[in-house]
Amino acid sequence: MNGLEASRKLKKLMPSVTIILFTLNVYPLLEVEAQAAGIAAVVSKSAGMSGLIPSARGLLYRSAA
Repeated sequence: MNGLEASRKLKKLMPSVTIILFTLNVYPLLEVEAQAAGIAAVVSKSAGMSGLIPSARGLLYRSAA
């Protein structure tokens, strides 16, 4: 099972959960597939924590507003 498949299953069980896909392979079609799977953000592992943390904070603040 890959991250997209896991996200689809998780969203069925917990529709309100916010998911960030942290992946090595980022490509344009992945963004489309991720959005269709209910993923809130896609972050490249090459961006490391400096990419992941701001994405997570942005989603956290957006959901709190």
